[in-house]
Amino acid sequence: MKNILFKILQWIISLISWLTLSPLFYYLTWKWKLIGKKLRVTLLLISPIFLMIYIVLFVLGLYAYDSYQRKYRFTNKDTIEKITGVKYPNFKIVEYTKGRTSFQGDYNDQLIIEFKETPSAAFYQKLDSLIAVEQSDWSKRDNVYSYSKMWGNGLPAPKGEDNEEDMTFSIEFEKGSKKAIIGYGTW
Repeated sequence: MKNILFKILQWIISLISWLTLSPLFYYLTWKWKLIGKKLRVTLLLISPIFLMIYIVLFVLGLYAYDSYQRKYRFTNKDTIEKITGVKYPNFKIVEYTKGRTSFQGDYNDQLIIEFKETPSAAFYQKLDSLIAVEQSDWSKRDNVYSYSKMWGNGLPAPKGEDNEEDMTFSIEFEKGSKKAIIGYGTW
């Protein structure tokens, strides 16, 4: 009878340790020879503490992917050219500023880029011709050229972008300058 009570107590302790400290469960079931190695390892891997670790790792992975996607989404020259309809000189990213994220996931980030060479006169002529078209989303004030576009939620997306995404994109630079400011985010 004493032996049966001791075995029941071992199983209860093992169950409690499986629910709380699964490595302790693994050790105790090995020490008391309650279950085989394969079952012990399987139960260890599906224990609540390990399931929480898996969930945390999954969420961290999603966060890392989202941060990567958010930071590098508009750093590609081809993407910017598709959106704005203008060919840009090669550029490099000088600065990235991550904006605050709201509870709903909305954000506004900023990139400062530097063209490897000052844009040509033909580049500015192309911009001036686009500004002359009423629905081009390009504008010019003084010597500052700017492009601004919102899409999603019923507003059409530019070429290569998703209509279902609620995004905003802008680029602004002064004529003759090698630097430009790109602003983008979700709304």
